[in-house]
Amino acid sequence: MSNIVSIVFVVGCFVLLSDACFSSGGSSSSGSGSTSSSKGAAIARTADSHVGSTKWSYASSHRTGRNTNKCNIFVAEVIEQAGATVPHRHFYSWSPIGAGEWGNPSSSYLTGSSCWSRVTSPRNGDVAGDGVHVAIVTGSSKTTSATSSAVVKNDWGFDPPSRVANVFWRYTC
Repeated sequence: MSNIVSIVFVVGCFVLLSDACFSSGGSSSSGSGSTSSSKGAAIARTADSHVGSTKWSYASSHRTGRNTNKCNIFVAEVIEQAGATVPHRHFYSWSPIGAGEWGNPSSSYLTGSSCWSRVTSPRNGDVAGDGVHVAIVTGSSKTTSATSSAVVKNDWGFDPPSRVANVFWRYTC
């Protein structure tokens, strides 16, 4: 099955000619390069610029229709607005991974990408996930995310026991 996924990914990259497919970025878990640090800062700034917006609220019709959770859509759009890329479920359509994948430490979408690394010391611009919700780290023990009513900045992901992210991902390209 992984060979099929790899073939589909390669074919999709050639079809779309995506820069992310041919990136020279590494998959180091340290993600310590200045490019990744500046990209993280841009991701965090972009996320914070949407605080208060209802564009990704449960009632909004944006992308997935009304009465749907859109935290993963918020994360994907913010990351793309900041000039980075997110893994998609299908190469032929805009279909970013969901909160379940962002919260999965073994996600094949993320571990198979040369642009995303799992980290244990989160910093601005990292993605925090618990398998149900996903957010962007935007400060010391703070995240910005789409909730049922609006985009908020709070301590989700860092608030034990029930609101703790179990995995953090860093964009490294």
